[in-house]
Amino acid sequence: MTECSIDKESLPTVTEVRRGFAVLEDRSLAHNLQEQEIEHHLASNVQRNRLVQHDLQVAKRLQEEEDHKAQLRLQKRQREIERRDNQMAQVIQDELALQAEQRRQQEETDEAIARKLQEKEERRRKKHHQDNTSQDPQHHQDNTSQDPYHMESFDESKVGLRLESGVKEVTQGICQLSASEWEQRDAELARKLQEEEMLATQEAQKEAQKAAQMAQDEEIARLLMEKEKRAYRKHKGESGRAAEDEGRKRSSERKPHEHDKKYEAGDYTRPKMCDGPEAGLGKPERPVRPPGPKKDSDDFDLNYKSSPQRPPRPSSRSTESSQKASYYRQ
Repeated sequence: MTECSIDKESLPTVTEVRRGFAVLEDRSLAHNLQEQEIEHHLASNVQRNRLVQHDLQVAKRLQEEEDHKAQLRLQKRQREIERRDNQMAQVIQDELALQAEQRRQQEETDEAIARKLQEKEERRRKKHHQDNTSQDPQHHQDNTSQDPYHMESFDESKVGLRLESGVKEVTQGICQLSASEWEQRDAELARKLQEEEMLATQEAQKEAQKAAQMAQDEEIARLLMEKEKRAYRKHKGESGRAAEDEGRKRSSERKPHEHDKKYEAGDYTRPKMCDGPEAGLGKPERPVRPPGPKKDSDDFDLNYKSSPQRPPRPSSRSTESSQKASYYRQ
């Protein structure tokens, strides 16, 4: 047997061999893990689908039960409504039957009364006819033509026949009317009565509101008038007092003002100093003081300018009265 030669130089190292085995082992492990993950995912999907189907079945069953219960409740309610309607219809039918019976009894009573009245009228008419036939025919004719009792009996018989025919027509019309027509007529009559009552109530309310408004307006007008009177009296009193105060004030202010004005006019008015022959001939416009000692014009101007203060007022009123008299004379 020939021995094959092994090239030891081309052999891989132990590390490389171990690395190769590790790679193979990792690949197989990853493949196994991937297969396990896929199987787990498939199992979870199957379980989820089964759970969803079960939930759908349960929800469908619950919905059917709820629909069945709702249908039962609806049927029960409809039966209750039908029962109430039947009861109300029975009550209305009983009332209509009772009303019909009452109307029939009333009609029978009216017919009996009319029949009795008619029989009574027939007996009275026959009796009167027998009384009249026992007398002379000519006299009977005259009496029948002139007797007011005969005319009255004839009129009463006509009235009785007319009353009987009217009663029969009314009873026939009442019989012909149905229950619904009676209800409609009653409802219409009740509506009209209610409308009339509402209108009367509204009119009464309007009248009451109008009366209250008029009373309120009168009270407001009275209060305003009283207020205006008080304000007028107050204003009149204040204006009177103000006028009196103003008059007093003016009179008190006028006296010292006139006194000062006249004093200043008499104090500061001087005659013009002229060198010509017409000096002193001009008539002064204001009253002047009595002439003092003559001075030169230069001395007068200097003294006038150097005296800033006013001269003292005269102590007596004689000078003022003399100045007034001279002023008015001029």
